[in-house]
Amino acid sequence: MDLNFVNQVRQAFGQEEGDKECIEAKIYYFLMDNELAECKEPSARWKLLWEKINLWKKEYLLWKDSLYYICSVTSIYDLLMCFCRLRLPEPAPEDWIEYLYHMSLVAVGEYEGEEDFIHKIKSYEEEGFIRERKDKYSGFEPFGIYWYFVESGYEVMTSKEWISELENIGRASYERYQGYLDNVEYRKIMEKNYPKYKEDLDYLKKNVPDDCTVVRVNKLEDDQEVWYIAKTEDSLYIIIMYDEV
Repeated sequence: MDLNFVNQVRQAFGQEEGDKECIEAKIYYFLMDNELAECKEPSARWKLLWEKINLWKKEYLLWKDSLYYICSVTSIYDLLMCFCRLRLPEPAPEDWIEYLYHMSLVAVGEYEGEEDFIHKIKSYEEEGFIRERKDKYSGFEPFGIYWYFVESGYEVMTSKEWISELENIGRASYERYQGYLDNVEYRKIMEKNYPKYKEDLDYLKKNVPDDCTVVRVNKLEDDQEVWYIAKTEDSLYIIIMYDEV
């Protein structure tokens, strides 16, 4: 088990004791103080963020399957998901936290999609969104910030436990889906999506070694945004799952 990796994930996305704002603020202040520090206006920040995400995608993204859904196992909604495999940096960086932030933003960007991202840019600009704190951070709320809430903690898993959990989710989802077979349009979508989910699991089985360390952030049973973050010798895997209408 790679305990250094586990600690890096907790350090990147965890909440420091006594700091109520830490979870949602970490990625926000990281962007404002580092990646977007040169920007003075919200519109410039949005554009630069999207440009950087696309650059990171070109450099690191090896494989993805995103923006499809299967029947939820915990709510009346559907379970929307995104699978990403990302290249590890060479040489190894001094700051793994920065790398994890960049790759998490790539995954969220894949999850949100360009069309939704551009829509959010316009809507935030039109609303003139201003944070309560009146300082240099005002006027910009990065998309996907709600993905970074850690509500039910962490679970360290082996790759076998990870794959088994994903398979159990698929089985439970398919069983629940049987109650919606009379919905013709929904059935057409699911006839494509369940094979897609199986293909994604087969990809993980083929490419992820048994000694891989996986960190799950949050619990699907609690109807929360769930992250699976796994590191192998040459890749970082990120899976996001979320119950969405």
